[in-house]
Amino acid sequence: GSAANGGPGDGGNGAFGNAGNNGRVIITPSESSNNFFVMHGGTIAANIGSLAAADAECLSRLTSATWLGKTGVTLDASTVKAFLCDSSSCNNLQADTTYTFARAGSGTAGGATFTTDGTGRGPGDSGNWGDATHFSNTIYYWTGRDVGSSTLWSNSPGANGMNSTCNDWTSVSGSVFANYGGSTTTDEQRWGYTAGPCNYSPATLICFVDD
Repeated sequence: GSAANGGPGDGGNGAFGNAGNNGRVIITPSESSNNFFVMHGGTIAANIGSLAAADAECLSRLTSATWLGKTGVTLDASTVKAFLCDSSSCNNLQADTTYTFARAGSGTAGGATFTTDGTGRGPGDSGNWGDATHFSNTIYYWTGRDVGSSTLWSNSPGANGMNSTCNDWTSVSGSVFANYGGSTTTDEQRWGYTAGPCNYSPATLICFVDD
């Protein structure tokens, strides 16, 4: 029931560090496409209810909060989704598309980019998502997503079904689990820690925008 390398519940054992920009291009909002990968930033309980409820929470947060690149972006139910899976399906990004990092609540955090592969998987690098050009925050977030590889997340739900998704995001029990990510790791643990208890707090969501 404990997460590898110290996730929710044990405080970590050295997974955090600084990774620099690893050669990635930092762009200004005026140069970017309107596709974003945005940390919600608020505390989200695991019993949010469903993928649709998580999508609605992302839309509400991204509409109300300041974030880097927001100006001119269309925010509605068709463009904003949660980077999340339930036990049967996932919200996945577009294929061969460049996304810009940002964090809701900050007008300066973010600016780094990644480009998805032909199946919509990313990020294709070992960047530290906690640094100033990514989310500029040290936090865990629910994903429900299978591990994938060290540089590419999976487009499939976690292998343990309901026990990878807090019973499809309806439970806050400490004896039920979910897959989650940690912002300051540099491998698959950015989206694929396993066995995080559903009563963990604070945890949040990642949202994405396809405008």
